[in-house]
Amino acid sequence: MKQLTSILIFLAFAFVSNAQDKDRTIQDVNKNFEKSFSERITSQDIKNSLNRVISFADSARFKGYTMSQIKALKSSVVTTSGTIYSNEEGKHGFWKYDPNDNTTADNVGTVWVTNSGLRLKRIIDDYVYPEWFGAVGNGTTNDLEALRKAITYSSQNGYICLLRKKYYVALTTENSPIELLSNTKIEFTKDAELKYDFFGLPVFWAMGRSNIKITGGTYTFAGTLTTALPAVTATFNTQKIKASYPSGSFPDRDVQAMITVVNCTDVQLSGMNMYSAGATNTTMMNKPISVAYSSRVTIRDLYIDAAHWGCLAWAVSYFTFENVKQRMHGQLQTSVYTWEAPAHVLYVPNFAGNGFVTCRNITDLGIEVAGTSNEGANSVKIFAPNSVVENIFSSRPQGILDFGGDDSSVKNLHWYGENVPLAKIDLAGVMRTLNLSTNRSTFTDIFLNRPYTDNTGGDVFVYFSSNCTDCIIDMNIRSSGTQNPSNPVCIFNNLVNSKLNIYFDAKNFTVTPTLVRLDGSCTNNHIVTDFMCNTASVNARVVEQSKTTSGDNQLMFRHLFTGKETYSGTGAFQLNHVSQELTVSGNTATLTASNLLPKGAILVSLTTIVTTALDATTGLTGYQVGDGSDADRWGAKTGVVVATNTGNADWTASTIECFTSAKSVVITAVGGNFSTSGKILIRASYINSAIDTDNY
Repeated sequence: MKQLTSILIFLAFAFVSNAQDKDRTIQDVNKNFEKSFSERITSQDIKNSLNRVISFADSARFKGYTMSQIKALKSSVVTTSGTIYSNEEGKHGFWKYDPNDNTTADNVGTVWVTNSGLRLKRIIDDYVYPEWFGAVGNGTTNDLEALRKAITYSSQNGYICLLRKKYYVALTTENSPIELLSNTKIEFTKDAELKYDFFGLPVFWAMGRSNIKITGGTYTFAGTLTTALPAVTATFNTQKIKASYPSGSFPDRDVQAMITVVNCTDVQLSGMNMYSAGATNTTMMNKPISVAYSSRVTIRDLYIDAAHWGCLAWAVSYFTFENVKQRMHGQLQTSVYTWEAPAHVLYVPNFAGNGFVTCRNITDLGIEVAGTSNEGANSVKIFAPNSVVENIFSSRPQGILDFGGDDSSVKNLHWYGENVPLAKIDLAGVMRTLNLSTNRSTFTDIFLNRPYTDNTGGDVFVYFSSNCTDCIIDMNIRSSGTQNPSNPVCIFNNLVNSKLNIYFDAKNFTVTPTLVRLDGSCTNNHIVTDFMCNTASVNARVVEQSKTTSGDNQLMFRHLFTGKETYSGTGAFQLNHVSQELTVSGNTATLTASNLLPKGAILVSLTTIVTTALDATTGLTGYQVGDGSDADRWGAKTGVVVATNTGNADWTASTIECFTSAKSVVITAVGGNFSTSGKILIRASYINSAIDTDNY
C-alpha cells in the first residue's frame, strides 16, 4: 500500500508539471509509465485506477490553455469541462463557465467572454493580481490601468489586491490617479515596487471612503519638481477633491502627496519604504502621504529617504503616526517654490480637527540636501488637543518639535544638534509651542543638546509663545560649544500655574546667559533651575521676568556649579544671612550698604524695615530698594513711620543672579531727600558655595 501511495503521488506531480506540454498524449505518458514500472505493477485494478488519474490530468481542467486559446474554445468544451486552467504567464488560475450570465462585459482579468459568447468566471481564493488585467511589472511599462482595474475589482468584491513585481505608473491627466474605494485592501510582497515620476498628482487617492488598508511596498519617485505647480493639479482638485475642503485650506499643496486621503475613516497605511531616485531638492519626493478631514487613521512602520515631507495631516482626529524613520530631507522654502512651506516628518496643523493625535517612535536623522534653510521646519509639528507625543529622536538642524494643544502629553524627546550651523536654526527655538494654547499639558524627559560654534543664527532652545496654564515642564538642556548665547535659552510667554524644572549645562559660557525669560503675564509658577558652567566668572542671570506683568512666581535656584568647587555630601551650599542698619545723618538722596552681598552670593531674600521714623520735612514720602543701577529692583514702599517695610513680594525684577563681585544695596529717597533722622534695617539671605573640607 505504501508503495502504491508513493507511486500515485509521483504521478500526480508528474502529470501536473507536464500539463503545459501540448504535444504529449495520454498514450505517451502511459507508455513511459509502463516502461518504468511494468515489472513492479501487475494488478489490473491498479492499472485501471492509474489510467483514470491520467485521463483526468489530460482533461481541459489540468491540461492548461493560454487566454487566447480559452477564448477560442468550442462551446461544447466550455460547457462540459467544469473548470478550465489558464497556464499563461501572470494569468494562471482556474475558470468556470457561468451558464446564467450572458451580459457581463469581458474585463480580461476575472471575466472572459469566449468567441461563442459564453462567460467564464475566474475562481478566486483571496488575492487579485494586476497581471490578470495586463500588468507587465518590469518597472518601465505603464501598468496604471491594470493596477486600477485590479484594485477596483478587489475592493468591490471583497478581495485583496496583491502586488508582486515592479510597477511603473504614468500620471498625465486629472483622471490618472487611482481612486481607492471603500474596503480597499492592497498588499505588497517583499520585493514589490511602485514607481512614478510626476509630482503634481497623487498615485492613490480616496475621498469619503472607509476601511482602506495598504500594507508594504517600496515607492520610488523618479521625476523632477517644477517651480510652478502643473496646471493639471488645479484641474484635479477642482474636479475631484476641492469641494470637500473648507474655505481657506490648501488642497493644491495636499494632493502632491503620493497617497492622498480626504474625508475618510478607518484607514491603515503600514510597512512602506519611500525613496527618491535623485537626492537633490528638485529630484526628491515632495510628500509621501497627505490626510485631511479624516478620523481613525493609522500610519506606521515607514522608512522615508530623500523626501521633503513625511506626512501632512489636516484636521484629523484619532490619528496615529508611529514607528517612522526619515533619513534625508530637502529645503524648498524659497520665493521660487511658492507652493511649498517648511517640511516636517509629521505636520498636523490646527484646522478644525478634534485632536487625539498620537505620534510616537520617530527617528529623524536630519541629513539635509543643500539649499535654502527651512526656518522652523522642526521634525514634528502638531497643533491638536488631547495628543500624545513620545519617543522622538532628532538631529534635524531646525529642531525637534513645534507643538500646541490642551490636555496633551509630550515626553521622551531627544534632540542632538552636533555640528549644526546656527544660521539654519531660527530664533523660534529647537522646541516650541505656537498658535494654540497648551493648557493642562505635560512636557517631561526632554533632552536638548546643541553646540554654539557661532552666533550668526538664533540660539533659543525652548520657546513657548502661547498660553500655557497648569502645565508641567521638565527639561535637560546642554550646550557643549564655545560660543556664548545672544538670546535667552528658554522663553515662556503667559505661563500660569505651572511647574517648570530645567537643568542647563553650558560648560564653556563666559558671558551672562539668561536661562529663563518670562514674557507676557507669567504668574503663580513654581520654577526650579539647575545651572552648570565650568567658568567661574560667569554671571548667571537665571530667571528674568517682566517687572509689570509677571509676578507671584516661586523661584528656586537649586544648584550652581562653576567647575571650581569640589562637592561631596550635603556641604556644597550654605544659607547665609547678613544685615546692616543704615542711619540717616544729613541731607542725602541715598543710603548705601556697601558690598552687603558678597561675591558668589545667590540672593534668596532681601527685606527692609524702618526702625526709627524717617524725618519727612523735606517732603520725603517713602523709599526704593535697589542695587545702584536698578533703583527699585528689590522693592519700593510709601511710608516713613516705624515698621514701614519691604519684602520679596515687592521685588520688581525677579532675576535670580549669582553675583561674581560684591553687590551693594542702595536705598533711594522718594518725594524728597533723607534729612536729619531715621534708621532702616536691611536683612538679606543668600546661598553661597563652600568647599566641604572633610571630603576635599
